[in-house]
Order: sequence, then C-alpha cells, then structure tokens
Amino acid sequence: MWKMKCGPWRYRVERGDPIQVGECRLFPVVRVWTWSRRRASVGSQAFTAQGALMESLAPMAVVLERPGERRLIPIVDITRLLLWAIAGLCLAGTLSALAAHRALRASNRSHGGEP
Repeated sequence: MWKMKCGPWRYRVERGDPIQVGECRLFPVVRVWTWSRRRASVGSQAFTAQGALMESLAPMAVVLERPGERRLIPIVDITRLLLWAIAGLCLAGTLSALAAHRALRASNRSHGGEP
C-alpha cells in the first residue's frame, strides 16, 4: 500500500488477506517497521556474511466492505501507547535524577565541599 525507506529502516502499511463473514469482507491493515543490516566480506581464504533483521507489526485499522459500502474502522493499540508512556516516565525520571545530581554537585562546589 504505502512504503518509505531510510537507510536500514523501512516503514510500510500493508493490507492483509480478506476474511469473508456472511456478505461482509474484512481486510486487516497493519503498520510494519523493519530494520535490516547485511554485511559480507570476501578475502583470499574465506567468504563471510552476516545479517540481522527486526520487524515490528502494529494494527492500524480494519476495512469493512459490504455491498455498496466501504468503511475504515481504526484500531487504537492501547498496549503500545502504555509502553510509550512507561518509556517516557522512565526517561523523565532519569533526566530529573541527572539534573538533581548535577545541581547537588554544583552547590557542593560553590560552598567549598568535595567535588
């Protein structure tokens, strides 16, 4: 459906195979993030190759097709939102701890304390 590539990162939106339910046809739509890395070297004595691949799939929507009607039903991935919120809270906690540590060190230095 839609693709974008930037270095080893690749982003695309894919529509899955249809599922027939009575007169309705359902098509799942997913967001796919792919990271891939490949390396190879040829020497006088040997040939070596290695590669790595990681893919992340996230549901986006379901396309509902009925006779004379086509609807896009969005899917909110609450688990992914909660994981991003937890990661944000961890980052905020780490940054505030670093700021407090730097402020404490600066106040100790200004008052003649140990560095």
